[in-house]
Amino acid sequence: SIKEWDVTSGECLRTLMGHTRTVKSVCLSADGQSLYSGSSDYTVGVWILKEGSLVRRMMSSLVRRNEGSLVRRMEGHSTYVKSVCASGKTVVSGSGDKTIKVWDLSTGECVNTL
Repeated sequence: SIKEWDVTSGECLRTLMGHTRTVKSVCLSADGQSLYSGSSDYTVGVWILKEGSLVRRMMSSLVRRNEGSLVRRMEGHSTYVKSVCASGKTVVSGSGDKTIKVWDLSTGECVNTL
């Protein structure tokens, strides 16, 4: 999971659920509207952070309305994703598989492997 914290109060503002294993890295978009995450589940997550963007049922009750929404999981690494970075419509991820992948956010496709 990913937790968003208020740096002044130390209060946890929300928990974002969607990866199936440990989250290794996160990157906030320049406009603060999206978050990108790299995980031990070998995927890159793309999250929309706008309040009210996701209403999920959990343990028979509604999760807080400010829960973030995982909108895309990009798969292609053969082991854990150690780092992510975003710029415009591109996300770059680095993995324990010794590759760097360049992703097109509009399609979710890997456009290059370095």
